[in-house]
Amino acid sequence: MRYLLLTFLLFVFFASAKQEVSVQNVVCSTVRHADVSCLQVRFDLSFTETYVDVLKRGDTADMYFIEVRLIAAHGFVNANKGFSVFADSFGQVVGVLRLPLSDIDKRYVAQVVHLPLVALVLAAGPHNLQPELRVIDRWGRSLGKRWALPNFLYNQPQLLRLNINVQSILLDSLNLKGETWDHPGGGVEKTLPDLMWTILYMQKKLSVAATRHNTLRYIDTQSLNDVEFTIAQDDAFSIGVYDYDMPTFIDRIGQVMVDMNDMQKFSGSVFTASSGKVRMIEFTVTIL
Repeated sequence: MRYLLLTFLLFVFFASAKQEVSVQNVVCSTVRHADVSCLQVRFDLSFTETYVDVLKRGDTADMYFIEVRLIAAHGFVNANKGFSVFADSFGQVVGVLRLPLSDIDKRYVAQVVHLPLVALVLAAGPHNLQPELRVIDRWGRSLGKRWALPNFLYNQPQLLRLNINVQSILLDSLNLKGETWDHPGGGVEKTLPDLMWTILYMQKKLSVAATRHNTLRYIDTQSLNDVEFTIAQDDAFSIGVYDYDMPTFIDRIGQVMVDMNDMQKFSGSVFTASSGKVRMIEFTVTIL
């Protein structure tokens, strides 16, 4: 019983122990990042304890995460449909930055979080926004209060709704190493890739089309796997082609970038391109 009580008290002590965190020099601006119009939140972050101090008090966290959310006049800004990779479990837009810990120092200068403008559920035009910042460990424990940072004036651009139709994809017979795509296994010869494609935005997957197993060719003449999503007028996105083996083991085969500055003039046209070991991909981008 005494041992259980001691364990409980230690748990309460470690769970309640908070890092002293300070945030300074916050600057918010709109920038181009990865061919996308983004809201950039830049700041300095410091901790009063070293990693050695953290270990001494029994905390084994080796990485912290900075979460940045946005507050508008109506409350927290939500994420647009299709942009869940930039949202939390409540649907609020969130930018996350990883901070691997050092054993001697934990002061981080000029940290930057990017949020694509198209991910924000806001009407086109000016808005007053207030970033809110929180630091957590890998278990989701908060390392201090939430910081409501100074307001800034932000202008939401006009957005476009797109339909992406990939009609066909043809791959080379061998991968980048000059080998078969997959190794035979289980006595059954399956050396061809499991072909899939996805929309990439800031190199994050917004959608995943149905996988075609053990093939060099993808065909969709009936628009069964069309994708619709929103994009800013001058942004770019990519169509990525992959060999899907399992959720944690996906090899990129090729990637084609689509710049909306050019595409707006050719909405609905069929384009043919090649990339990496993708010999040919035919696709259509239509502005709805």
